[in-house]
Amino acid sequence: MDGNLFTLHEAAAYLFGEDTDATYKRTWRLIKSNDVQTISSGKKIYIARAVLDDLCGISGVPGAGQGLRDSAWPVRDQKSDSG
Repeated sequence: MDGNLFTLHEAAAYLFGEDTDATYKRTWRLIKSNDVQTISSGKKIYIARAVLDDLCGISGVPGAGQGLRDSAWPVRDQKSDSG
C-alpha cells in the first residue's frame, strides 16, 4: 500500500485497519453511496488515496486512517464480544 492507488482490499485496510470481507463490503458501499470515481482495469477496481482522504476527511499524515477507524466507524473486537 505504498502507492497512490489502492485496490478495494487495500482501501479497506487503509480505512478500517484490516482487510476482511466485512470491511471490503463497507468500503465498497462507502464508495458507491458517495458516487466516488474509481478506475477499472479488467476485474480490478482502484481508488486514489487522495479521493479516499477527501471523502473521509483524512489528512496526509502517517497513520492517516487511524483517526477514521477510531471515530467514524468503530470496529468491534470480535474476541471481546461475548454476546
